[in-house]
Amino acid sequence: MMNILKSGSNQWIFQRLSNACIVAYSACLICLLCTVDLSSFSAVSNLFHSTWFKVITSLCVVFFAFNSVLAGWQIAGDYVKQKTLNKLFNMICMIASAVSVVIILATLWG
Repeated sequence: MMNILKSGSNQWIFQRLSNACIVAYSACLICLLCTVDLSSFSAVSNLFHSTWFKVITSLCVVFFAFNSVLAGWQIAGDYVKQKTLNKLFNMICMIASAVSVVIILATLWG
């Protein structure tokens, strides 16, 4: 994936699209939490167990992970000049993002 985003304009477009998705998800979540009756555990559980909510949350989590990998790649390119450390930093960012996605999706769908 990172080979596709080697161009600065592609990175900029990808970041803006993923950030827009994350903001839209956050706004949707805030609206849901403000409009849905959250007085009981079963009401909250029903909201978070619906398939449409899980799909939207899964997409947002994946966008967030890709965005964090890209941000790590940009930070490493700007501040980590030694090639070995740069690759190590990028690998750590990718692994941390992948582990986060797996844990969140397993929790959400499990």
